[in-house]
Amino acid sequence: MSFLLAPVFPLGNWGRQLVLGLIAALSVCGLLKLCERFGASARASMLITGLFGASAWWGIYAVRALPEVLGAGLAAWMMTGVLMERGRRWEAVALVSACAAALPWAYVRFAPVGLIGFGLLVLRCLALEKTRRERSAMAAASAAIGAAAFGFYIAVQNAMFMGGSAQGSWDRLFTWPAGMWLMMSDGRGIGYVFPAAGWLVLSAMHLSISDAGNRRRSLALLSLFAAVLATSCGWGCWHGGACVPGRYIVAVLPLLLAPAAVVFDRQGAVGRWWLIALLLFSTMHFALVLAALPAIGAHFAFPTRALRLFAPFSRGLVNGFDFAGPGPVHALAIAFYAITAAVLFLGRRAQTMQAALLAGLVAALALASWPAGAR
Repeated sequence: MSFLLAPVFPLGNWGRQLVLGLIAALSVCGLLKLCERFGASARASMLITGLFGASAWWGIYAVRALPEVLGAGLAAWMMTGVLMERGRRWEAVALVSACAAALPWAYVRFAPVGLIGFGLLVLRCLALEKTRRERSAMAAASAAIGAAAFGFYIAVQNAMFMGGSAQGSWDRLFTWPAGMWLMMSDGRGIGYVFPAAGWLVLSAMHLSISDAGNRRRSLALLSLFAAVLATSCGWGCWHGGACVPGRYIVAVLPLLLAPAAVVFDRQGAVGRWWLIALLLFSTMHFALVLAALPAIGAHFAFPTRALRLFAPFSRGLVNGFDFAGPGPVHALAIAFYAITAAVLFLGRRAQTMQAALLAGLVAALALASWPAGAR
């Protein structure tokens, strides 16, 4: 990120925001292209990706000089290359290799994503409808590029740092596995600022079960998500410190917009409006933060709490997804995931029952988050 921003340093904040805006825009374009690869309709792709792009989670990270959005963009274009049309495989090899090789340089936490990307490219080449010699040549070329790229990265890291890493990543791996669940359930996790994350993850799982044509694609995206969740969130600082919640999964969670768009097309009215409501929750938060930005200043890591403290018009604002409580298990989070999963797997069936389940869930979230003095 520093190398990308260095040329515009003389332009100050305007130059920096221009580069960051271009990175965010290219990342969203990659997500739209990935939706197309999955066969989602243009309407669903534009709606879901548009609301995601205007969410507080993506919007705040997009304007900060952090590597997360860059990682998401590289991952999106990498997977677009993996799923490129069979007649354009050498172009795919070039695109995937460039993005996968760049991921660890964007940040060391993205190395597993790049490594899996090379692995998926090799498997994709081996499955091509070509002669054995052609398949073997493309797979060997992909593997050689991946080995050279990561070999060079590891050599440079070992030349700079003892142990090959500035962070001691291997020492903290799986030191606290409960962090992986907390990322998806706790008040300091992704649900606080982007509750649609649960819908996205469950939709990818649903598509991997119900759609044979998209099964391998969905499993590939889920493997990237699981790899980052395991390597970045399975330790004590799973929440990422003083930052907007969900920092460690910014690079991979947006990829699940593609299976979500496909599932959205197949849902009934209840399932569709549930996703739209979850996305609008974060979008409206972002609008309120922007409206109160002069008062909030740099205190926007937890939008709801910042608005209550600094914006007079939102003193009574509550966040139903601010799950909190002792221990790694939160009943409200479990209920949210269970009911959302039921809605997704029911699809167009039992719309009345789906509406009743969601009404009960929303009531429970509202009651749990309402200020004690106002009950």
